[in-house]
Amino acid sequence: GGGKVLQVVSGRTTSSTAVSGTYPGDIPHADTGLSLAITPTESDSDILILVVQSAKYDTGAQAFDISVYRDSTLLNNSGNGVGFGPIVNSLNVGTVQRGQQSLQYFDTGRSAGTSAITYKTRGGPYRTGTVTFQSDGFQSTMILMEISV
Repeated sequence: GGGKVLQVVSGRTTSSTAVSGTYPGDIPHADTGLSLAITPTESDSDILILVVQSAKYDTGAQAFDISVYRDSTLLNNSGNGVGFGPIVNSLNVGTVQRGQQSLQYFDTGRSAGTSAITYKTRGGPYRTGTVTFQSDGFQSTMILMEISV
């Protein structure tokens, strides 16, 4: 039967990556520095992607958008100012905010096969400003779960 977890891989980064932009012209922004590869064990399995992305953003940015990509293919449209993951643990420190966004995506549309797939996040400011992903040593995490069909 389907629905069994076949494998789980996880990764994290604390490498700081700054992205500046102007809403809405610069969406889909730039790589955040968070990426992870998985090599499926079954050709027709699906991949569940779980992300916790940390960032610091200036008051001009107001918040930050993130999206998840399979290789170079956009999987979700959390940018364009039409919605983004909830900001949790947000801390106002003078003219900057620090926070985290969580993002979940179930990738059922990948091509059949057992070749390695790289997932990554791209992001940037919600409005005009700068966001620094993994600032001040905070970490971002990605978990990939291969699920049988």
